[in-house]
Amino acid sequence: MPPRQVRPALAATLALTLTGVSFVGLPTQATGAPRSYQPQAIGRSCTRWVTEPRTQSCRIYSPSMRTTITVDLQLPLHATSPLLHVFGGMWQHEHQGMLMHEVGGLARALSRTDVGFVAPVAPTNGSMWTDWRQPTLISDKKPIKWETFFTQELPTYLWHTFGIPLRPRNAIALGVSMGGAGGASVMYRHPEVYRAGYFLSGFYNFTSPLGRAALGVISGLSGNTGQDM
Repeated sequence: MPPRQVRPALAATLALTLTGVSFVGLPTQATGAPRSYQPQAIGRSCTRWVTEPRTQSCRIYSPSMRTTITVDLQLPLHATSPLLHVFGGMWQHEHQGMLMHEVGGLARALSRTDVGFVAPVAPTNGSMWTDWRQPTLISDKKPIKWETFFTQELPTYLWHTFGIPLRPRNAIALGVSMGGAGGASVMYRHPEVYRAGYFLSGFYNFTSPLGRAALGVISGLSGNTGQDM
């Protein structure tokens, strides 16, 4: 008898299991989303940027972190176009520096393309953009669940608010410094969300002596321990 063919879905699951990558499906599309997509729409609790009219800052509540997050976002021109997930570095207290015209000009550059972006302003310095085991000082004793926010809560918000469908592998991760390390980790762990990634000035081997030392320094600067991460 000829060998039986393995179904693609089963093969993908086996491959992810063997490589140690988690596979969590995207949230289900719920009812109540807009029927027509409007790339210039203003979301609830959102305000336009003055300098970049396609960009807006939105206040999004995170159930997992029990707090409201400021997210700078620019809608793509089409609902099915890619979305850039921006993972910034440490010590950002307002907007992410790489979005600003005088630093990276990312918001202006992407305004000339079909690609949109979402860039949370992290109130938790040194979070590494990951899910922590327990609340810490840098989060005022609230949970840190950035991986959950990017891969579950944010796609649901974009669907309910703007009508962006929950399409598999429609996001591209961009990370700098701490965001390079954290964004690469999130992208690797969630192949159902990300199609590609681009990372600068990060460290990517968390088990090496250098990686462990870097985690210790980042956690120490924030008054925490890497064991909580």
